[in-house]
Amino acid sequence: MELLRLSERRGKTVAENAALAVARGEILVNVDSTILLPAGSLKRLVRVFDDPTIGVASGRDISMGDSDNEGTGAESSYVGYEMWIRDLETQVGSIVGASGCFYGSRRCIHARSLPPGLSWDFASALNARIQGYRSVSVPEAVCIVPRAAQIRTELTRKVRTMARGLSTLFYFRRLMNPFVHGSFALMLISHKLLRWLPYLLAPIAYAALCVLAVDSVSARVLLGIASVGLLAGFVGIQRRDSSLPKLLTIAGFVVAVFSAGFLAWWAALRQTQMATWEPTPRPHVQI
Repeated sequence: MELLRLSERRGKTVAENAALAVARGEILVNVDSTILLPAGSLKRLVRVFDDPTIGVASGRDISMGDSDNEGTGAESSYVGYEMWIRDLETQVGSIVGASGCFYGSRRCIHARSLPPGLSWDFASALNARIQGYRSVSVPEAVCIVPRAAQIRTELTRKVRTMARGLSTLFYFRRLMNPFVHGSFALMLISHKLLRWLPYLLAPIAYAALCVLAVDSVSARVLLGIASVGLLAGFVGIQRRDSSLPKLLTIAGFVVAVFSAGFLAWWAALRQTQMATWEPTPRPHVQI
């Protein structure tokens, strides 16, 4: 087994390709440099590879941070939802993407390097599928992920993550053929493509609502509600402390997510390379 602790500074695709070139173990474990691993998590993750049908094992992320910060605190609920979805996918047969913070894979999954700007945690499950392996979530293999103190920091991180995820999905688009890959293709379409698509369509929907509002009272009401929500979200994004009301900070998180999603689509469609960046500032947490 080889433990690869990676930093965001170089870009994960570049860092993982370089690390794999010198690694010699048959089981490779990727650990983000900013997370914390409770005792026993690593053993629980690696133990699942006793099953020869498993090619990738993903740990369970737990988002921790300032409990008073409702805006970034919403991230914890989102992460919990993501982990629940992966548990359900595991029950069906295979997850469609691993946790970038903490996951393990067989060396053969990384037989070929990825182009810069793609996401190895996502691609590992797709490569495993191509090679006939399953990918699973391991709830007992916990990793603590400190969340950023400000919504704007989370927005920047989400743009990077989603843009790289979209580029990876386009690269492995043949796996979205349900006639060849069955339920795996349907999960990949629903969990990835259809979940990201609203971010691209949201500005178009808002523009269409503006047009409808000219002749429709109902559309004007909906436009007013949406506009107030956007304004509240922008105020929430600009916050620098925990003094704003809960609704404003949550609105800020929602607007940040949709803004990040749209910017990620724009970057992916333009094939903008996002393989290098500075580390995400995260607060210190204890376990």
